[in-house]
Amino acid sequence: MERGPFLNRRRTHTTCSSPGLQGLLSRLFLFLLHLTLSFQYLETFQRANAGNTHLQNVLLRYSRLIDVRCEKEYWKYLLAKDLV
Repeated sequence: MERGPFLNRRRTHTTCSSPGLQGLLSRLFLFLLHLTLSFQYLETFQRANAGNTHLQNVLLRYSRLIDVRCEKEYWKYLLAKDLV
């Protein structure tokens, strides 16, 4: 039974020499991505503290959004607790 030319090829990684190295590089990439995002947040908070009114309003709206979501989760918790 002929399987075709694509199914007979051996699967190899083209970007790295070993799967362990590829996993390490992907974890390193994710770490650097999170680190960059964290520094962007830090810069935003520092600019808001320095007096940027636009960023202060944005962070205030975001804070209110988080408060509403926390309250919603609290009500879900109370409802689940009451049903049990």
